[in-house]
Amino acid sequence: MTRPKKEWTTLCLRKIKGRLSEKETIRFEQWIQNDPDHQAFYESLKTLFPHEPAQAAFHADWRRAWKRFHAASEKDSQVPARYHLKYLYSGALIRRPAAVVFSLIAVLILLGLVPGNPAVSWIFETRVHTGPGTQRRVTLPDGSTVSLNAGSSIRFRKHFSASGRRIFLRGEAFFDVRPGAECPFVVVTANAQTLVMGTQFNVWARHEQTRVIVRKGKVRLSHRKGDAYVDLTANQMSRVRRKGIPAEPDSVIPEERIGWLQGRLVFERASLTEITGELERQFDIRIVIPDHETGSRTMTATFNMTEPESIMQAICRTMDLVCEQRENHMILREK
Repeated sequence: MTRPKKEWTTLCLRKIKGRLSEKETIRFEQWIQNDPDHQAFYESLKTLFPHEPAQAAFHADWRRAWKRFHAASEKDSQVPARYHLKYLYSGALIRRPAAVVFSLIAVLILLGLVPGNPAVSWIFETRVHTGPGTQRRVTLPDGSTVSLNAGSSIRFRKHFSASGRRIFLRGEAFFDVRPGAECPFVVVTANAQTLVMGTQFNVWARHEQTRVIVRKGKVRLSHRKGDAYVDLTANQMSRVRRKGIPAEPDSVIPEERIGWLQGRLVFERASLTEITGELERQFDIRIVIPDHETGSRTMTATFNMTEPESIMQAICRTMDLVCEQRENHMILREK
């Protein structure tokens, strides 16, 4: 997650303290909705600076903590303080690992940044990303597996705790979860979360929507900010739109709807914009649709992941469109 600019950090802190003006509130809500990472950053700040009288006075004194870090490292090294940063990233780090690790841990403790705190997630989390045209299979700390579709990412704790197994997803992934009733497994997307005990299911999370298809077992789908939920069993699907409640389950054939695992692209009443977006992720190409109404047209189809040109030709024939090939992109337009 890219660190937000200082002005957004300040705005988040003012939000936590309940000091935003009406205009600032509108800016804040727009910023939160622009990227799920923004929401995650805001939640991490709320953990660090809860709006409670007993804890509101806490402020991380980085300069003081850094001075203490220097003092701790001085005991084990004669390197001048002004060279400590260079020293940490030099071979001395290998020669004196115990002292450095001890000092780093001391800094975290001084700041109150314990492993459970999201503010230091870069130390305690694993992040996996797939670029355009790539897929990847990941084994989680508990032995469960995740298959990531193109243009997707997940992040999770390097070591699951007894309180639960929590995975944050952007994009699309298929989960094969090991049973564990005593340790719930939760998949969190921008607007929803899926609770499972042990099952196989697919989660699609793009364009402020989340869609879940269960192949085996049982899951519970809910909105991240609401109490409404639906329980899904094998061969069922539901979705959560931006701020809505989960839809009633529909019966589906998972093998037909989760085609990407077998090298197929499956679309059901999908807009042309959604279809071309998936083609861009799968084949690392750029497709332009100049007309908004053209992009809103829907199509139901299944394609093998062969050459993108053949898929584009099939789309043009079906929807009576023209595909113009340019040097570094394609253009779809009405005839």
